[in-house]
Amino acid sequence: MKKSCFAFLAAFLCLATTYVLIVKIFVPWGPALVLGILGSLSVIMLFGGVLQCFQNLRKIFAVRRALSGSAFRDGGIAAAIGRISASAAPLKSPIQQKDVVLYEYDVYRVSNDPNQQNRSSGRDILYSGMAMTPASIQTMQGSVRLMGLPTLDHLLEITSMEDNATMSFLDYLGSNSFEVALGMKKLSAVGKLADMFEENDGACRQDLQLGKAPVQWDEFKVANKPSEAWAAARNGGDIPSSWHNLRFSEKIVAVGEEVVAFGRYDATQMALFNQMGFGGSVNDLYPGKPDAVIRKLRNSGLSMLVFAIVFFSFLHLILALMITRAPRG
Repeated sequence: MKKSCFAFLAAFLCLATTYVLIVKIFVPWGPALVLGILGSLSVIMLFGGVLQCFQNLRKIFAVRRALSGSAFRDGGIAAAIGRISASAAPLKSPIQQKDVVLYEYDVYRVSNDPNQQNRSSGRDILYSGMAMTPASIQTMQGSVRLMGLPTLDHLLEITSMEDNATMSFLDYLGSNSFEVALGMKKLSAVGKLADMFEENDGACRQDLQLGKAPVQWDEFKVANKPSEAWAAARNGGDIPSSWHNLRFSEKIVAVGEEVVAFGRYDATQMALFNQMGFGGSVNDLYPGKPDAVIRKLRNSGLSMLVFAIVFFSFLHLILALMITRAPRG
C-alpha cells in the first residue's frame, strides 16, 4: 500500500510538472503554477471517475452472477451475499454494546478552534479505533470467509451524546490498551492501519488516543468499574461542563446482519482477500440487500464521473481561453 501511495505521488508530480511547463508558455509563472496543479488534479479526477465506474460495473455484474447461483471464479472479484457470522467469539461494540464482527468508533468534540489538531469534518478527535474478528458469510455458493479487512465507508454511522454511551466507552477505555498517537506519531499509526489491509488473517485491532484526554478521564479509566464511577460523579455534579460536548460515533457490522461483500476470491481457502498494489482490490462491504447495493453502486459511480467530467471540461475551457487570448510574440 505504501508503494502504491509513492507511485501515485510520483505520477501526480510528473503530471503537474508537465502541465505547468506547457501552460507557462502562454501565461506567467504564478497563474501557470495554479492552473497546472488544478489541471493535473482534473485529469486524475477524470481517470478516477472512469475507474470508479468500471469498478462499480464489475461489482454489479458480480452481484448478478452470485444471485444467479454461479460459482465464484478463483482469483476473480466475487460478491458474497448473505448473513454474516463470527467464526470465533464475537466482539462487543464499545458504544452500542452489540455483538458484532467488526466495528469502528470515534470519540470527539466539535470545536471551532482552527489550531486544534486531529480535525476531521470539524471534529476534534480524542480517541479512534476499530476491530475485526474472523467472520464468514453464508451465501448460495456456500460459506465464504472474510479474511481481508474491508473498507467501512458504506456503513451507517451512529452518533450519541447520551450518558450510556459515555459509560460504555469508559468501560472500554478501562479494559483496553490505547496507543498514544499525538503529533508525528499519527503518521506511524496511519502506517499500521495501512498494514492491516495487507495482513489478510481475518482479525485485527487498533485503539488510538489522538488528542488530550478530558479532565478526570484518567481517574475513571483506572476505576474498577469506570461506568459506575462516572454515574456517581455525574449524580454528584462533579463532571466538567466541557464533557457535555463529547460525541461518540460508531459503525458496526452486527452478527447475523445481511451484507454484500466484494473481494478477490481464493477457491482453496474459500475466502475473500485483499490484493494490494496496482490492479489489486480491497474488500468492500455493504450492509443491506443486493438490490439496494446495486442502486448505490450505480448512483455513486455515475455521480462521481459526471462531477469529474464537468470539472475537467470547465478548467480546460479556461485554459483554452487564456491560451487563445495570450499575446503573440
